[in-house]
Amino acid sequence: MHIMVIQLLGYQRPKPKKSWITEETLSLIDEKRLARQSDLKKYKELKSTVQKCVRKDKQNHINALSESLEEASVKGHMREMF
Repeated sequence: MHIMVIQLLGYQRPKPKKSWITEETLSLIDEKRLARQSDLKKYKELKSTVQKCVRKDKQNHINALSESLEEASVKGHMREMF
């Protein structure tokens, strides 16, 4: 039944639960999902690539948060820090 629904409506990617994941990484995740069904060698390569991209995205998000906190502390905006 699930396959029939996808054929009729098309695949719709659910909204990411983590807001810091970029669209580029999400497209790699979709590509990995498709490769898992057909080509296992490509799947393994994409799996490691996706992991690296997710780690990079998370690190960029953490860096952006820390920079905004540092700016708030320099300016004396205590409410923004918490």
